[in-house]
This record gives sequence, C-alpha cells and structure tokens, in this order.
Amino acid sequence: LMSSATPEDADRKRRVVAETSKLMLDGWKMMEMLCPMPSCNNPLLAKGAEIFCPGCEQRFVTEDNAAAQGFSPNDPASVMTGDPAAAPGGPDDAEAAAWAVKRDAASKMMGEKMLSGWTMLAECCSGPHCHGIPLMRERKTGDVCCVCC
Repeated sequence: LMSSATPEDADRKRRVVAETSKLMLDGWKMMEMLCPMPSCNNPLLAKGAEIFCPGCEQRFVTEDNAAAQGFSPNDPASVMTGDPAAAPGGPDDAEAAAWAVKRDAASKMMGEKMLSGWTMLAECCSGPHCHGIPLMRERKTGDVCCVCC
C-alpha cells in the first residue's frame, strides 16, 4: 500500500503523538471525544477541568465548567458538552460511568506501554467498544495492539 501522506503530515503526526504521550505521562487522561475542529479529529485530553487538543493546540471547556470559568452561553469561546450521557440517544449514567472507568484504565495502560518502548499510533482502533482509542505499536517487533480489546 502506498501512503498519500506528505512528509509534513508525518511530521505533524509525530509531533501530536509526542505531545500526547508527554501530557499523558504528566497525568492528562484521554477522553472519549475527538476534537471538534475541522480536519483535526484527534482525541481530546483532560486534566481536572481543563480540556486540550494536542493536534490543533486548542483549549476547550465543557458546558458544565463554562460558568465556573466565567464563560457565558453567548461567548464565542469553544464550549462543548463533556458528558456523553447528555447527548440525545447517548448512554445512560451507568454506561457513561462504565466507559469512564474503561477510558481511565486505557489511558493508564497506554502510558505504561509508552514507558516500556511502545509507540502510540495516529490510527484509532475500529473495535465496537473502543471509541477512538489509539492503537499502540511495539518498536522492536512491530506488533500492533489496542489496550481496550
């Protein structure tokens, strides 16, 4: 297979993966949401009330945290829903809590794998229950895995 990615695309992916790895090792957790910015589509990271996209370097606030941070509903700042249970047809509270536990465990396992020489890929797992979790590759063997499946 031939890749249509340019050298600039490859450099950008490497930068995003390196920044994501650094942030996760610093306590940031990968969220189940992807960046809403056009053509970005990277997983968002959260630490406390902060939400950050390492792909486009944008910061976001959830609707729940917007008022506490001084944003109004008419403010042009990026405000997004951080609660999957609030989405129409979204999961109920039990499902949202179960996904949060799974996401936190995946984030921890990814950090551990990166410390032991694995690389986070720019591709996400297509498994039905993985919700955008990036694939990991072992540098020496080239083995690829998803920490959720």
